[in-house]
Amino acid sequence: MNRHWSIYAIALFAAAVLAPDLAASQDMRSVKGTVSDSSGRPVPYVNIDGGPRYRSVTNASGEFTLKLPAKEAMEVAVRRIGFLPAKFKVEPGGDTTVAIQLQQLGVMLNAQVVRAQQQMRSLEFRGFYERMLQREQGALVGEFVTPEEIEMRNPQRVTQLFEQRSGIHVRREGRCQVIVQCFRVLGTGGCAATVYLDGQRLNRLQDAAATGSSAAPPIDELITVSSVAAIEIYPRGSSAPPKYQSFAGTCAVVVIWTR
Repeated sequence: MNRHWSIYAIALFAAAVLAPDLAASQDMRSVKGTVSDSSGRPVPYVNIDGGPRYRSVTNASGEFTLKLPAKEAMEVAVRRIGFLPAKFKVEPGGDTTVAIQLQQLGVMLNAQVVRAQQQMRSLEFRGFYERMLQREQGALVGEFVTPEEIEMRNPQRVTQLFEQRSGIHVRREGRCQVIVQCFRVLGTGGCAATVYLDGQRLNRLQDAAATGSSAAPPIDELITVSSVAAIEIYPRGSSAPPKYQSFAGTCAVVVIWTR
């Protein structure tokens, strides 16, 4: 009798543990789609944004998969530099597919279009979009600040782009007088985030074991916001790609790419 009750108790425990995960997976649905231009050509690296928790990006073939709550109607924004922003609405229900066509900005000068395309190619060459897709597939844990988000937010300083991000926070120095010297990016527990600029680490070797804002590079003083093309944020050193390891071992890693 005791043996049967033990088996029954284990079964109940397993059901209780697995039920939330099963329910969560049943409450989500996949929205698959393609993004093309007015000529029908696929548009790569388009931001598909259903909110802070529901984001994706198109691959080189203009395809994307977005996970959304099945029981909610949601409006999804579609953005890429050089094109007019678009939106589509998803009603409650199961898996679905969409096809989106973007219109290129007619008011952009040829030189502006060329610069936007060069910026995309540069980020692609540096692996930014590949790592962003790996994050979507669950192979990386991090946040990606795209050129479209930077353009939309129009920040006054670089450190504004790190505010309200997972695993990092921005601290203001109490007695600073010059605004570009006031803010530092720190990881969980107040450790100094490791900062890479175009692949080069900015943290000083002597600060490897230091903590607090004094050990964090003065990002706003070193980089103007107009020069930033994109940013990668990894909340822990173990979640960053091997070539962008945390200086302190476990603290956050920030990778900034310039135009």
